[in-house]
Amino acid sequence: MSYSVDDYGIFLSSSISRDLFSYNLYHCYLLKESIATSEMYKDKIQDAIDNDKDLDVIEGLIKESDYYDSLLKFALTATNHDEYQQ
Repeated sequence: MSYSVDDYGIFLSSSISRDLFSYNLYHCYLLKESIATSEMYKDKIQDAIDNDKDLDVIEGLIKESDYYDSLLKFALTATNHDEYQQ
């Protein structure tokens, strides 16, 4: 069984802080991308409505938008996670 210096001792708190920092950076990126994609689809839907596009095109965009909105909700839910809570 192999142990890392990050698994215990004086480096444990810095290891936890490093992991938490990278976790938070990733979720910040994930939220930013999810919000941008959600806004982009809202704009596409409004543009399709304004330009009298076919109803099938608009419905397709709405389905895609719903998919990305669900990913955004998932990303928001994931930000409530605290792995190191004691």
